[in-house]
Amino acid sequence: MEKQIHTLIFGFTLFVFILNSTEAYKRKLKFCKLDNAISCFDESISQFTIQHNGTGLMTNEEEFEQFCFNMHDFFPYCVKQWSKRCASPIHFEIIDRLLLKQFQNGIKAICDTKGAIRSKLLANAPCMIQSVKLSTSYRNECFRNLQASIEYVYERNVNFPNITDFARYQCCTSNKWQNCIGKHIREKCGQDAADVFPLWIHSIFGNLVKDLCSFKHFDPENSNHCLPKLFIPPKEFVPKGYKSNNYLSHHLSILCPNIAWGIFPNRDF
Repeated sequence: MEKQIHTLIFGFTLFVFILNSTEAYKRKLKFCKLDNAISCFDESISQFTIQHNGTGLMTNEEEFEQFCFNMHDFFPYCVKQWSKRCASPIHFEIIDRLLLKQFQNGIKAICDTKGAIRSKLLANAPCMIQSVKLSTSYRNECFRNLQASIEYVYERNVNFPNITDFARYQCCTSNKWQNCIGKHIREKCGQDAADVFPLWIHSIFGNLVKDLCSFKHFDPENSNHCLPKLFIPPKEFVPKGYKSNNYLSHHLSILCPNIAWGIFPNRDF
């Protein structure tokens, strides 16, 4: 009888252990979705998109300091917590040294209180916000085409999967948007503003986008890598934005609700 009791206790203990391990594994699987790592960036940047007229630009030193803390300190810390729990040791080192360190170096460049990027950005921010990023012309000519191209490339790739083409035409799309907003900034705010804006964009992403999608190889107007028919959608193609199955386009609508598609259908055309 005593032996049976011990066997029963052992069996029950083993069952609880397995159950707890299974639940812990389920929690880990849920936590380790890539969405949770991406949300680290969302939480860091959303204060300067959703709460600041959907522009992502700061207008004073206090806002700039908050941005620098969010992006230089909180975002890397958040990603490290995710990668410690979810990545292998070698992948953790890759994320930490090759991605986060480079990202932090880019943020340092724009957060330097004595740096030219910071002072020029603050000086030109009011014009870039009011005359460009909140304008109907920028929304219709630049942001609409950005979301439409992202979705068009995505839909083409779903039907004919090719990771090389997908990455290539996303680069063409990104650079075409940079050309478009650069033109608007130059016309409305001057050359100084047009020069500092790409430095700002590249620094936010640790120059990764700049290096991977260099204009030398992915010039949307002249490069053989950027064939218009493969990344520029037909004029009648209306982006779904918030309702899109494409993660990036959907996310752009969340971060920039005042100008993005899919938020207020009656303004989309």
